[in-house]
Amino acid sequence: MPSRHRDQQTLHIADRSRKAKDMRVLGYTYDQISDHLGVSVATVRKDIKRYMDTYPREHAEEYRQYQIEQIEMAMRKLAPRVNKGEPKAIDLWYKGVDRLMKLTGTYQPAEDNTGEQGARDALNEMMAAIKGSVD
Repeated sequence: MPSRHRDQQTLHIADRSRKAKDMRVLGYTYDQISDHLGVSVATVRKDIKRYMDTYPREHAEEYRQYQIEQIEMAMRKLAPRVNKGEPKAIDLWYKGVDRLMKLTGTYQPAEDNTGEQGARDALNEMMAAIKGSVD
């Protein structure tokens, strides 16, 4: 019987950890989560850490996509206030853009596909050839 009790307790803790993580992702504070689940804030922190430590790494891409969707949803809600020119909304908007850029990898240096450097080199060669023929 002790084994069965331990298994049920393990399942209960795993379920509570998942709920705590889900609530945290939705933006609840640790205090709100602890009140909802009926445990201490320290227990909530341990539960979330426990869940994230056992969280399968193959789900990281799925979680990243979920974060992107959450940010986009928040930005859609901010859009009317941004259009009105509210400074706080604009600041939050730029923070959302910054976070999206980090999540999508657009902070990576862009390659120069314009051919500008090649055109400059060719122009410099032509100018050197013209100067050489004049001298």
